[in-house]
Amino acid sequence: MRIPEIIKNILCSIKGIIIVIAITILLFEISLQIILYYNHDLARKLLYSSYLFREYRLTEIFLKNYERNLKDPSDEHFAWSDEPYEVHKTRGWTTRKNVKTFHQTNNMGHRNYRDYIYNRNQFAIVTLGDSFTFGTEAKTKDIWPILLEGKSKYYQVVNLGVGGYGIDQMYITLKETIKSYKPNIVLLAYIADDLKRSLYKFNGYEKPRFILMNNRLINKNPYIGNVEQTYNMIKEDYDILTKKNERKFLFPAALNNLYAILINKFFNSLDNELEKINTRLIEEIFIICKRENAELLLIHLGSGKGLMDINFKDKGEIFLEQYILTHKVEYIKSRELFANADKSWAPGHYQRQENEYLAEIIHRKIQKMSSWNNWVSNSGKK
Repeated sequence: MRIPEIIKNILCSIKGIIIVIAITILLFEISLQIILYYNHDLARKLLYSSYLFREYRLTEIFLKNYERNLKDPSDEHFAWSDEPYEVHKTRGWTTRKNVKTFHQTNNMGHRNYRDYIYNRNQFAIVTLGDSFTFGTEAKTKDIWPILLEGKSKYYQVVNLGVGGYGIDQMYITLKETIKSYKPNIVLLAYIADDLKRSLYKFNGYEKPRFILMNNRLINKNPYIGNVEQTYNMIKEDYDILTKKNERKFLFPAALNNLYAILINKFFNSLDNELEKINTRLIEEIFIICKRENAELLLIHLGSGKGLMDINFKDKGEIFLEQYILTHKVEYIKSRELFANADKSWAPGHYQRQENEYLAEIIHRKIQKMSSWNNWVSNSGKK
């Protein structure tokens, strides 16, 4: 039985398309292998999702710094050079106490030029956050927790912000310290990157990493070793990963990475794990606050392009909008307020102008919240 001419033509066309696709994939694979051989950084950008690439790159930097002996390997401050941080056994790192350089800290390690003494007659505010809250690149007197404290003679602000922290590290920090500071209100101030950091197990240094099991948070890395222990662990993982990738057919990894980039770019969607992990972390933070009679205020910190473009939303703002649909919590979407202010803002870390503006926004919000009104009523102060 003869095959009709039209079917022959279709089969030939399909065969031609398959050959073209196969040759394209082969050429692409050869190109990736050449790029990987000559330019690892470019190859990894093509091959890894943003989470994995950043984690992999920071691992490389840590290993190189350690191996060059830029610092004594037994020095607990090694990983951050002159920055005011040290290794912490559960959080990964934290601020050192009594730092007297530019990033000044007090007797408790808070970014402050005054030592901390608990005052039961003050309205206690605890701030959780990353470098924007800690005040990286800003003078101590110009950071927003200091400026917020100056808004009322009754405020006592404890700044627990630490550079590089994710929501997971903020959660652990609050869990371990809330009884010491007895806050009336907890301010959780985050940027979009802090959500991603909750998915890292390494972010310049070893850190906690939570997963979900039956909607319960399980910390897969509850104990953080010293610098030498961290080096040995990271080195072993890095060597295994590197060897696997050198023998690997690279095209599927590149295609998967391209798909993730396009989905994020055109749909601006949240990663499923990112959303679930951070939602549970904030739910747990809320539970801790409620148990200790503290009110929680969620603050999305606008940054970069979002401060100037009213139509630009990053994943941090999208996350907050989704969270408040299903959770009753006080919140501030600061980006819109910054963008509508018709001012020129710093493109990176906040300076005096940005911090002053944010402190005023937060102060006005606090004055309307139940924790403040209850405190005023019970203390008889106004």
